[in-house]
Amino acid sequence: MSESEQKGEKMPSLDSLTTSLTQFLADKDPIETEEGETVRASIIAEIRETFKRFVKSFGNGEGSDMDLLCVGPQFVTRHAFFEGMASLLKPKQDITEFIMITDAHVPLLAFRFKGIEIDLAYARIMKSTIPDDFDVSDNKILDGLDERCLRSLNGPRMALDILSLIPNPTQFRIVVRFIKHWAYQRGIYASSCGFLGGVACVIGAVKACQQCPIDANPVQVLQKYFTTMYTWDWSVPFTITPLQESPDFWDPTTDYAGRRHTMLIMTPSFPSVCCTSNVGASSLAIMQKEFKSGIKRIQEVMSGTRGWDYVTESANVFSMYKLYLRIVCWSETKESQLVWSGCIRSQLRKLAARLEINPVIQIVHPIPQSFDNITLGTSNQTLASLGQPLTTQQCTTFYIGLQISGKSVNLSSPCGEFVQSLQSTEEFDDSCMGAFLGVVKRADIPAAILLGMLHGASTTCILGVKRKEREVEVGMCGFEFPEEIDGATAIANL
Repeated sequence: MSESEQKGEKMPSLDSLTTSLTQFLADKDPIETEEGETVRASIIAEIRETFKRFVKSFGNGEGSDMDLLCVGPQFVTRHAFFEGMASLLKPKQDITEFIMITDAHVPLLAFRFKGIEIDLAYARIMKSTIPDDFDVSDNKILDGLDERCLRSLNGPRMALDILSLIPNPTQFRIVVRFIKHWAYQRGIYASSCGFLGGVACVIGAVKACQQCPIDANPVQVLQKYFTTMYTWDWSVPFTITPLQESPDFWDPTTDYAGRRHTMLIMTPSFPSVCCTSNVGASSLAIMQKEFKSGIKRIQEVMSGTRGWDYVTESANVFSMYKLYLRIVCWSETKESQLVWSGCIRSQLRKLAARLEINPVIQIVHPIPQSFDNITLGTSNQTLASLGQPLTTQQCTTFYIGLQISGKSVNLSSPCGEFVQSLQSTEEFDDSCMGAFLGVVKRADIPAAILLGMLHGASTTCILGVKRKEREVEVGMCGFEFPEEIDGATAIANL
């Protein structure tokens, strides 16, 4: 018996809960206005025309966010697309925060266009021309493509397939909007950190809709979503359509990468790929805890004792662990820092995977939120000792929560390997960039962060830059470790 029933209170009806849910989403995640849709349409048109100009010149020998895809002919390589489109897009006055992400599963150009975040991917198909009536759903276009092109095409192909798989579009839209908002608020909406991405949220929402009657209330579908995600055996592929067999058929018994996947959420489009390949043991455990909590919180909303804000209450990630691995990166300009911090963000999942190997570490929790130009408190003196003179730098800080067994852990190996991997990236420039890793206690987290200061804070971080013959160094730099892990060597610096 619910708490409301015990008190003799009338439980809210499903219709009233749906009304309150719809109003909650309207307040927290409003639908795009007509003016906003017009801006988005103009962005697509301008990028389309820019791409056409690029392909034409290339052929003559001259050299919430939007997910967009450009499809080019076989003579336009991915490298040529990135370099050529960057030269055409970056000078536009309406474009800011432009970076190239080349080493991801889906390489893309990321930027803001008229204030809207854009992720622009590219796929090269084995044809000499691309007709205006190009059909992205045609399986024949997949012949001869590499894995990155297949993944790039998978997004729009999946979007078309999803339309035919949704039993009730109105029901689905409410459910998927809530799931994305919930995941973001709870700190598990970040594929780059090993959590759920947008595609995984959509597939989960479709699955829940498929499992419920077509006229089911959205609240019931949400309840089904959390229950399904919590109870699913993740060694079994999570699908919303049967996997289609082909010469490249995904099979975890033969695919080495597939065997290593911890969470198997498969895209519906041919060929199916795992969209949660970044998920590790720790991030799955964190998400399972959130799914279980979601079940309980939805039940309390349905009993009338709580509101929807309770379900999507922001997770206080800086109260969960006693220890945190802090990654500080800096460079001399905003432009270079955007590239450098983006590079490090894309590598965090690899650092998390290295840390998980350590048997002393029970949970590795990469925190999706990053913090720009936050004063680091007493650690500034440590950083200042790295070199003279002191200069004001652009600074970004990342944190990874650590739950360990015992009082001692040695992180020098994974941290050193991480720094060496950063050294080998195209983005790193030792003349103007640096990074520092160190373990801090919860009490040492800057007050500005604990008070909820968001990305883009205006406070200044003063850092010293250590250079020795312009080479990257890995080793001790005098960081003072907490007593709980006395003797650990969890630092490395560039």
